[in-house]
Amino acid sequence: MAAVRAGRGRARRVPTILQMEAAECGPACLAMVLAAYGRWETLDAVRDSCGVSRDGTSAADIVEAARRRGMEADAYSRDVDGLAALGLPQILFWGFDHFVVLEAVGRDGFVINDPAHGRRVVDREEFGRRFTGVTLTFRPGPAFQRTRRPPGVARRLAAVLGGSWGMFACIVLTSLAMVALGVVLPGLTRVFVDDYLVQGNREWLLPLLGGIIAIGAFRSVIAALYTRGLLLVQTKVTAVVSARFVWRLFHLPYDFFVRRSPVEISARTQYAGQLGGIVAGPFAQTAVNVLAVAGYVVIMLLYSVAMTAVCVGFAALELLVLRLVTRRVQDEAVHLQMAAGQAHSAAVRGAALLEQARVNGSETQLFSHMVEAEVRLINSEQKSGWTTRMLMALPFAMSRLTTLAVLGVGALVVMTTETTLGTLLGFLMLSGLFSASIGALTGFGTAIGQSTAGIGRLGDVLDHIGAQDDADDAGRPPLPLPTGRIALRDVGFSYPHGQPVLSGIELAIAPGECIGIMGGSGAGKSTLARLVVGLAAPTRGTIRFEASPDAGTDAWVPKCDAVGFVDQAPFFPKGPIRSALTLWDAGETDEDIARALADAELLEAIASRQGGLDGQVGENGVGFSSGERQRLAIARALVHAPRILVLDDATSALDEDTEARVLENLRRRGATLLLLTNRASALQHMDRVMALHGGRLYPIAMEEAHAAARASMSSILAAAEQQL
Repeated sequence: MAAVRAGRGRARRVPTILQMEAAECGPACLAMVLAAYGRWETLDAVRDSCGVSRDGTSAADIVEAARRRGMEADAYSRDVDGLAALGLPQILFWGFDHFVVLEAVGRDGFVINDPAHGRRVVDREEFGRRFTGVTLTFRPGPAFQRTRRPPGVARRLAAVLGGSWGMFACIVLTSLAMVALGVVLPGLTRVFVDDYLVQGNREWLLPLLGGIIAIGAFRSVIAALYTRGLLLVQTKVTAVVSARFVWRLFHLPYDFFVRRSPVEISARTQYAGQLGGIVAGPFAQTAVNVLAVAGYVVIMLLYSVAMTAVCVGFAALELLVLRLVTRRVQDEAVHLQMAAGQAHSAAVRGAALLEQARVNGSETQLFSHMVEAEVRLINSEQKSGWTTRMLMALPFAMSRLTTLAVLGVGALVVMTTETTLGTLLGFLMLSGLFSASIGALTGFGTAIGQSTAGIGRLGDVLDHIGAQDDADDAGRPPLPLPTGRIALRDVGFSYPHGQPVLSGIELAIAPGECIGIMGGSGAGKSTLARLVVGLAAPTRGTIRFEASPDAGTDAWVPKCDAVGFVDQAPFFPKGPIRSALTLWDAGETDEDIARALADAELLEAIASRQGGLDGQVGENGVGFSSGERQRLAIARALVHAPRILVLDDATSALDEDTEARVLENLRRRGATLLLLTNRASALQHMDRVMALHGGRLYPIAMEEAHAAARASMSSILAAAEQQL
């Protein structure tokens, strides 16, 4: 490839920072460019600065975010041949729906750093087809400030150990003991050859045999202790990281899950096991091998300086090759991780769309989509596997070359000096141990390269800056119970750099009051529901709940317990109906469940099923009709006896008679009810009705609501229009 051009004419390698969702490609590219110039920021921080919305971000937002960080950023329209003259790195608008970093320009291709797939080389034909002509350039300005590089993978692995340092130290000590015992064998070998075989000192035989047997026995015992320690550390680290990962998920904001695939998030749990294996295996061995290499060099110098120089030279060559190939291993690991996630997601989506594809006659297209994802995964596996196998063969090949070189040099040393044959054989054993330790260091480098992407995806959850503080959850008092009174004061919500979805919402709800809010599709009903139940935070104003007098807290609190919520698309895990209703809470009695089912008008339907509450519900409610799934979701919310219940279009699949009975049952419970719907028929069962239109709430007279219930939703919205 031709010489690489970079900003101000100087070559600059760009670190790979992966996007965690489709809309993050722009912030990820900016984070890569900032890091290339020495300013390291988390993807979350850059994302917030770029104002990423559900539709992604724009080139103008990226430029503005870079300028706020002291960069001189500009946007240009250029053809392919004019890019190199602008200086590198650049951010390119790619395929009209993506951003990538242009890292190098060559005669035959371009090196791009893709936040979705990692670094790769693109030929001129593909580059010309995908490049849209828009490029962003960056260079540090006077106000630009560099920051400290974030912790690397090794430091993350060390942090993972936490309370396992004691067991980790035992592993290191037992490994050092095995190394020390191994060092004794070359000395015994030298004595056996020089004193017993050459000089014929027969009295050495029994002590030598006894020493070899004793060393073998001690090594066996220590090896057993070492293996047990490895398993304990691996099990503990895996359990701790997995538990912390899952617990952390419960403290992440709702928009984290909106922007990420559930399939991809669940796939990250497997990285916890890989992390435990690395910590208990290559990471634990690295400390031992570094000390062992230093010890072997000192001992080998006592045998022969010349032969030691040969061993050290080949070891340096092996480590140099590892350093050169590690970046490629990391890039291919990134490709493999992304391809695996895409293939898994394609398989899950394909299974979910199978019925629809059969109805539409699009099985061939669906099959092609799934096969393409699988082919990309296989190609990534083959490419990554070739590099990994080459690295795995490297220690073996270098060890054999080292042995041959030592034999050659050793033969000259034996013939020209007083060095004995036993010394040469003992040194060969030491050089073998030395090469094994160097090979283990090579294996650690390979494992680090392969795990970088996975650890980064774990960090996306564990280090998310938007997560609620869960450091002291165990010591916190429980949330207070509400009276049912809710106050929304000047509540507004908007996505970053976007138009307000809600603005100036004023609403006071009395305990036990039933409020109906009508709005068309896209009016913001679901957003308002999530604000009330705490799944999202308002960007303006406050939402407060009146706490019970015996709660021992302030009269008005931002969060409370005993709030039920049913959204438009409830999810049910596969398993017993009882578990789907209680969510594995053993404290809920059959009486509580029966009452909830009765109020949801589903008790008879469940009782008539085989097994009753112990009958099975399929994945996501398979085996139940749409109306039954909605009533099952309502029953699940009622099982825990909420004092506030929020229904987000949760009766849309019910017929009017069933809907009326369910809503009347909810009224009799006495809980505060907030019903958000686009069905006018549900409003006649409410105490008050309001219309959500243009991001604002407008009160509607009950007479108009009853009249609209007999007509259509447009009647209510028309009344709201008159108040604008």
